[in-house]
Amino acid sequence: MAKYVDIANDLRDQIRAGGYPVGTALPGLTDLKERYGVSLNTVRGAQDLLRREGLLRIAQGEGAFVIKAPEWRVADILASLHTARTSLDAAINALERHPDIAADSTAPL
Repeated sequence: MAKYVDIANDLRDQIRAGGYPVGTALPGLTDLKERYGVSLNTVRGAQDLLRREGLLRIAQGEGAFVIKAPEWRVADILASLHTARTSLDAAINALERHPDIAADSTAPL
């Protein structure tokens, strides 16, 4: 998948989760460029994709502003649940391998 699509997906997820509420500006192009380690054109491509989806308003010299939050889709919810399950499984496995817990599962943490 193209990098700009990955960035757009990440920004969309952050908007959906409330990280960038409607009416707020996204970080500037340079900040996003540095955060994702990509070129300015790649960041512009991600923002343009979100603009075409109706989520952003891009004002030259002012920035990109969230005008609509994306709706949740069943696929989005399932992906979030799978990610959460993977994280929980990893945490449970780490705790179960911890020597203090393995010796006495009733011990306080």
